[in-house]
Amino acid sequence: MPMRKAASGKIEQHRRLTCGSRLIEARARIGALTASTATPEQRNAPALNSSPFRYPNPLTGEWVKSRYVAERHEIATRFAEWEIIGPREIREVDPHARYFTPCKVVPHADLMRMEEPPLELQPHLAQAPAMTSSEGLLAELFLRRYITYCARCARYAQVNGAARLIASLRAVFRPFSPLR
Repeated sequence: MPMRKAASGKIEQHRRLTCGSRLIEARARIGALTASTATPEQRNAPALNSSPFRYPNPLTGEWVKSRYVAERHEIATRFAEWEIIGPREIREVDPHARYFTPCKVVPHADLMRMEEPPLELQPHLAQAPAMTSSEGLLAELFLRRYITYCARCARYAQVNGAARLIASLRAVFRPFSPLR
């Protein structure tokens, strides 16, 4: 694609004047605000003067608007040809403010809360219900009758499974089981 032609002289001059006047007005507003509301330490604090800009794409030659704002010296180190396309953003740097960190900052109370075990809402459901000896006796009685039923219906696989279950129940409830 061919490169875009530069704007005519009058349009370029008009754009410089309007952008410049807006910039002067913005500086005056910021100066008035900082002079009236800022503390002496804040007035002397360093500021970041970031500007939106555009640069020519090295492959196509078209001007591309950047996805970020940067200071002029940072833009000059990265791009050989560039152009400021809007008013500056003046951000005051507060040395005591917290800035972005990739690690999550957790207060001490939250850290202690994360380390302690979670609260059990229904502690009686945390363990499998234990079987009493009378329940074991009833289960064994049912399984013996089930074995008899399955044997009469020629269901020999079910007979073997129920017999194994009775053997495991007898291993647990041997002292209490009157049925042997």
